[in-house]
Amino acid sequence: MKNIFLTVFFIVTNSFAHQIENFSSKPVLASLQDLQDINAPIWASDKTTGVAFTYLTPELQFQLQSQSHRKGKCGGFEVLPPTEAFDMNSILKEFEKLKKIHLKNQADLKGPVQFKTIQHQAFIEEALSRVQATQLQEMITWLSSFKSRNEMSKEPNAHVIQMKNKAEAWLQTWPGKWKSELIDHTSTKQKSLKITLLGQTKPDEIIVLGGHHDSTSYWGGNSGAPGADDNASGSSNLLEILRVLTEQKPSERTIEFMWYAAEESGLLGSAEIAKTYQSQKKDVIAVLQLDMTSYPGSGEMTIANITDFTTPWLHDLMKQLNQLYVGLKIVDDECGYACSDHASWYRQGYSTVVPFESTSEKMNPDIHSTADVVSPQLSFRHSAAITQLSLAFALELANSEQRSF
Repeated sequence: MKNIFLTVFFIVTNSFAHQIENFSSKPVLASLQDLQDINAPIWASDKTTGVAFTYLTPELQFQLQSQSHRKGKCGGFEVLPPTEAFDMNSILKEFEKLKKIHLKNQADLKGPVQFKTIQHQAFIEEALSRVQATQLQEMITWLSSFKSRNEMSKEPNAHVIQMKNKAEAWLQTWPGKWKSELIDHTSTKQKSLKITLLGQTKPDEIIVLGGHHDSTSYWGGNSGAPGADDNASGSSNLLEILRVLTEQKPSERTIEFMWYAAEESGLLGSAEIAKTYQSQKKDVIAVLQLDMTSYPGSGEMTIANITDFTTPWLHDLMKQLNQLYVGLKIVDDECGYACSDHASWYRQGYSTVVPFESTSEKMNPDIHSTADVVSPQLSFRHSAAITQLSLAFALELANSEQRSF
């Protein structure tokens, strides 16, 4: 553990811990540099991954989110469940686990491992042709018409229930086995939505496509938070992929769609789900995260591949799929720890990938405000291309033997 640096404050006692809880501080993992920049107390950190553990007061949380926007990032912290709050041994173990994953990924990038070359498949090409930009526009407009989709809003699940109803209507005529469910959480009253398309021959092997359905604004949970780009866009991409898949035959592997609760409050929904999957030893082959896809800040049809806290073999697969089917320009970029829900899965040891709307420094400047609405600044053609890439990803992996080595 020579790369782990632990600072112990003499004031850390049981009474102080209770006092922190009374002031609504949150135990979190976040970028070490970001926490240092806002002068947050660092309780433990790992220099290899650049991740640190601290407690965020509401004031520090606001500072961290504001700073993330200035740096061209979104989010930036993962709230730990109460059971992990004051167990320093478990925090150190998490750092060791993250470091092990990080070092393996770095080794994979340097070789000599060669990633598998894939071939063009007509059924994937045909499925991609069914993605409709107009359908995405309608969906994003609909989701952003809710005053707020924040976990603290008066009706935090109203939109989730309607999304579930919409998905179930498409699935009525699909010939495969499927399941629709709302997932309750201990850390938030908001629910996650999960749709499962059961695989025909390898149902225990799972491909996860996810994105958060909540929204937020600087003015709090009950203010206007339309969240058109963040993240009605990613949520709508998932709905469109599901719609197209209901027109296809069932895949060999299981495909699970996840619309996560309360990402904006610290990845609350995805953190619980990913930890549950890991504890149940579920065989998740890959996790793709869609968070903001409609603002072409780096130019239309130019997107980012997030390389930190994601997995090299999936970067390679996504770029091959793009060359075969879509034709986007993909630029490698970083977004820092816990910039979206993929971090929850990565921390549990699963392979992750994130195609993002632009490079971080050119992402949508209106997110987390009342200005994040459907406007001419958004490109539904751009978002449709990311939808096609994600659909190709799902169909390729769900009908192959590929997995992490």
